[in-house]
Amino acid sequence: MPISEKDMVRLLVTRRTRVISYIWTIVRDAALAEDVYQDLCIEAVEKRQTIESDEHFMNWMLRGARLRSIDSLRRRRANPVVFDDAVLGMVERDIETDKASSAELRHALDLCLEALAPDAQRLVKMRYREGLTGPQIAESLGRNLKTVYVTFTRIHRVLADCIDKRLGAEGDARA
Repeated sequence: MPISEKDMVRLLVTRRTRVISYIWTIVRDAALAEDVYQDLCIEAVEKRQTIESDEHFMNWMLRGARLRSIDSLRRRRANPVVFDDAVLGMVERDIETDKASSAELRHALDLCLEALAPDAQRLVKMRYREGLTGPQIAESLGRNLKTVYVTFTRIHRVLADCIDKRLGAEGDARA
């Protein structure tokens, strides 16, 4: 049974910050994130009859947010700085389980980035701040492409573990 119009409005309002934060992690532009969210809201209202529950709504919104964000970057002819699927999956799981607020998650990520070795910080900066691709990074550093990808896999794993520990520690401190 589809969710009611009243429930749809409630979900759009109460989940707004989470979804916009997720969109921002992809597009890195507040105005574009808001535009993507508004387009997504219009589509959600139009397709309300196909959405069956709060959980289905969130899954639908996050998937739509990812696709629309990447598409909007392509239309702008911007080089999308898109986290790999593992990182986006981690963010989605945190959003879905309401494990941490976006501010807590951002704070934990900032602390974990600071704790990385200088070489790892440099790679992260090249990829996510400067928008360089894996091949561009490998060429710039004179490294084998496979080595760069393996290094990023390790960095993502270290960051995920660090964030989980920090959020767990912060949660324990609040309890």
